Amino acid sequence: MPLWAMGFPESLQLIPHLQELEQQSPDKIAIVGVNLDPAGAPVAEFVRQNNLNFSSYRAESSATAEIPNEVAARFGMVSMPFLVVLDQEGRVASIDYTIAQLKQTLKRLQD
Repeated sequence: MPLWAMGFPESLQLIPHLQELEQQSPDKIAIVGVNLDPAGAPVAEFVRQNNLNFSSYRAESSATAEIPNEVAARFGMVSMPFLVVLDQEGRVASIDYTIAQLKQTLKRLQD
């Protein structure tokens, strides 16, 4: 589950790799993203223009809120890229920051 935002290209650089992993193992891997852009950001247009072909949900951020983004806070996100890996029961199996880490996590979970 990549947490991503249009203003953080680091979070977007992983997406082609994630899509490739999902295509290689469609029965085992599902990519579901969470967009953290603020309200009013043209996210739907961005998704369409960049062919982001995975499910992505909005968790709007607010610069004025005490906690700018509840979803990011819940997972302890401090920087991007940030990948939350959930197991088949929906439990957090790992927090990864690179594709190399993610591949190791997926291998461990599939063994």
